[in-house]
Amino acid sequence: MTDKEELYEVRWGQAAQIRLAEMESYKVNPKLVFVKSNHLLGRSPRIVAYDVVDFENFKYNGCYWTLLNNVILVYSISERNKKVYVLASFFANTAWAHQIFWGIEPEDWEE
Repeated sequence: MTDKEELYEVRWGQAAQIRLAEMESYKVNPKLVFVKSNHLLGRSPRIVAYDVVDFENFKYNGCYWTLLNNVILVYSISERNKKVYVLASFFANTAWAHQIFWGIEPEDWEE
């Protein structure tokens, strides 16, 4: 990190924090995800983004998203305030997440 590099303050919304804490049952370490997110998003939020959310009628369209330790974080960036707002967190290993974030259609289980 250079002296001129500007850091962003990472702010987690309450709903995103609660969902992250609930992921312990999926063998996700919430503390590790929280610390990593503060480190990565605080320095380079656009660089670590996988993409911008773009799924039909999805609440978080237009927001950035990234994957950390099997957790998808959806966030927005305020350049004016130098803040990153984590709006939502989702467990990445679900058919729903694969469809929304990677565009992978769920398999048709019916024969």
